[in-house]
Amino acid sequence: MSRIHPNFESNPPSVLLVHEDEAVRAQLRQPIDNRGYLTVEAATDAQCLQLCGQVTPDSIVLPAKGAGIDGFACCEQLQQLLGDRCPPILMAIADDDDATVRRAFAVGASECIRQPISPVLLERRVHQLLTLGWAARQLDDLRRRERQLNDALTDLQEQLELFVIDPSTQIPHRRYFDEYLDREWRRLARDLEPLSLILGAIDCFQLYNEVYGVEVGDECLQHIARAIAGTVKRPADLVARYGGDTFAAILPKTDGKGATDVAEEMRRRIKDLAIAHERSPVSSLVTVSFGVASVIPRPALSSDRDRDEPRERQLIEAAENALQEAKEQGRDRIIFQQVHLSPRD
Repeated sequence: MSRIHPNFESNPPSVLLVHEDEAVRAQLRQPIDNRGYLTVEAATDAQCLQLCGQVTPDSIVLPAKGAGIDGFACCEQLQQLLGDRCPPILMAIADDDDATVRRAFAVGASECIRQPISPVLLERRVHQLLTLGWAARQLDDLRRRERQLNDALTDLQEQLELFVIDPSTQIPHRRYFDEYLDREWRRLARDLEPLSLILGAIDCFQLYNEVYGVEVGDECLQHIARAIAGTVKRPADLVARYGGDTFAAILPKTDGKGATDVAEEMRRRIKDLAIAHERSPVSSLVTVSFGVASVIPRPALSSDRDRDEPRERQLIEAAENALQEAKEQGRDRIIFQQVHLSPRD
């Protein structure tokens, strides 16, 4: 985890001092050494560029003008050489008029200091720039980690979809449906809230495939899946492919009437698709039969551990029975069954 403050004592930063006069460099070095920082020296701007090309310092003290030194040009070249890795630059200027200061900032200086340089002020300014550089590196590191985490999250989401999403219809598959129903049953049993299940099967779908072909049949499945999935709006609702031509919708905290209304909306949306099914004995368009069941789950008892089937199986059987009844009554309709659990269920 990143530190809130830099630890310069155990990991001293380096400061590049640029000046043509060795005696002046010695004066500049003293307050830097007193802080415990490392110093590197260059007598010309060419030496400065050469050193920075080999090892990048953590900060640079650079005069605007000097014998063999053009601080403004050197500052621009450092920006070109190092780019985002360029450390904070403290430019020493003889005149602190606005034009000179603006020019220093324009070429990439981070801060200016008036010549002759005060050792106390130099120590403070260098420390501030080193802290600024440290903070910038921390921010870059956090952004890099964020990108890595986002990339990893995207990969995980894609991998998760391979285990959750049915590739043909792009909605969750049966295994995830079973897991989700079990989870919602347990959650709603704690508060004795209703749980409803809708099963919808495309009428005479085998005949549809025989007439139009499997590829067109897959397209039909996709259209129906989107229509059904588009009907449910709440985050806790789940639409999944139950198997073959059958789809399921889990509706937590929804009673029988509410679930029947949702199924009716699904039925209407599918009719609005107006998918032709000329050989269907039900309609000239693709239709869907629905079985709806609702229950108020009960908390599991200790004796439930010996049950051969999960408790939510009663809800599934009720929805399957309702769906079968809808088919037997002529298809393209909705049949509802209420599940009443006995104290032992």
